[in-house]
Amino acid sequence: MDRLIQEYIAMSQKGTVPFYEETDFLVIAKSFQKTNQLDKAFEVLSHGLVYYPSSAELHTAKALLYAEANEEELSLKHIEKALVFSPSDTEVLSTKVQLLTLFERFDEAQTVIDMLEAQTEQHHCKDDLYMLKANLYEMMEEVDMAYNALADAIRTNPQNEDALSRIWLAADYSQRHEDSVVLHEAVLEEHPYSYWAWNNLGQAHLALKDNAKAAEAFEFSFITNPQFDMAYRACAATCIASGWFRKALSCLGELCNRFGEDHEALTQIGLCHELMSDYSCAQTFYMKALRMNPNCDVANFRMGECMNKGGKSLEAIQFYHRAMELNCLKEEYVAALAQAYYDIEDFENADKYLAEAIEVAPETPKYWISYIDFLIELGSYDCAHRVIEDAELNVYDTYVLYCRVACLYAEGMRKEAINVLIQALDEDSGLGHSVLLELAPDACKDKDVMNLLSAYK
Repeated sequence: MDRLIQEYIAMSQKGTVPFYEETDFLVIAKSFQKTNQLDKAFEVLSHGLVYYPSSAELHTAKALLYAEANEEELSLKHIEKALVFSPSDTEVLSTKVQLLTLFERFDEAQTVIDMLEAQTEQHHCKDDLYMLKANLYEMMEEVDMAYNALADAIRTNPQNEDALSRIWLAADYSQRHEDSVVLHEAVLEEHPYSYWAWNNLGQAHLALKDNAKAAEAFEFSFITNPQFDMAYRACAATCIASGWFRKALSCLGELCNRFGEDHEALTQIGLCHELMSDYSCAQTFYMKALRMNPNCDVANFRMGECMNKGGKSLEAIQFYHRAMELNCLKEEYVAALAQAYYDIEDFENADKYLAEAIEVAPETPKYWISYIDFLIELGSYDCAHRVIEDAELNVYDTYVLYCRVACLYAEGMRKEAINVLIQALDEDSGLGHSVLLELAPDACKDKDVMNLLSAYK
């Protein structure tokens, strides 16, 4: 092939192109396309069409090339020419569907799919037709229909890796996790070594909150294909979430032994040690991760957490700041930074970052509660009431009412506090009363308050 391409380049530079077989023009054009030399690829196909003007394959190749150049009109013009010469060719029709889907001409794409389906007997329907449907429905954001098409492709051909590699996300988007379990269990009955089927089964069980089955499926996935690094990571993450840190470390160790260390795996190893309260060991792994990738926001944040847990809030602050620089939309980072400033009694910065946390995640009650608690503790009751009013606009949650009770009680407005407490208890039967006792601990000594809480238990 290299000789052929060199010959073509030499001859084209002289202004003459020899007669080649049709497939040779296609091979040369493909080679230029792979190296992103689209102008030369166009030139080759144009020369080819001089010799083979009725070649459906050359017109199809040129249509795809124009699509890559985002030339919709020319792309569709050439695919129509290809169909003039091969009107019933399945590959040409399939390419037309791909192009129409790419250019978001969905109704036309569906019409061509219907034509393809009509000329194929239903029981002989190929999985590539279902993949065309899946591509179309994904572009249309019809997640249920995309899942159905991918599932049909897998039932037709359980070894279709393209369909298997995409369906777990389709199941997630469409919330079809139970269907996914049934589908992949059926696949595994016939093909027990399908590592993608094991992975997808694990993802479905994970979404259904059955972590034990999920971890087991992920483990089978990398056992059946030891080169499938995604399964090691999924298994480790599932084990960490479940508190099975030793098993997670085993997965991550095997991952690193097989593929080499990377900052993500090292951060996960550090997290296991951190969650086992071995902060010194955790910091060692976080530092290794940061040496490999200083821009890893998770490793910076976890290093800050380790420092903070070890009573080194000042040292923690620099890592929290770095994590925030790298990912300013992570409210967890902002809240941790606020807590670190509070721990060193820098209340001005604590206030600043508590306020920022509710800006980043206004729909999350716990950040509002933390900010209100902080203001009550400082005796800034007017500010606390203003924040409570903002919280009521952003989150519909009775916890906010208990915050109002705590604020009123802390500033000595006991009667008003009890009236609001009755309202809160009526709304949630006392389920959120712990917020009141946390924010206004003196209320624990108030018999009327405790009697009201007892009556709703």
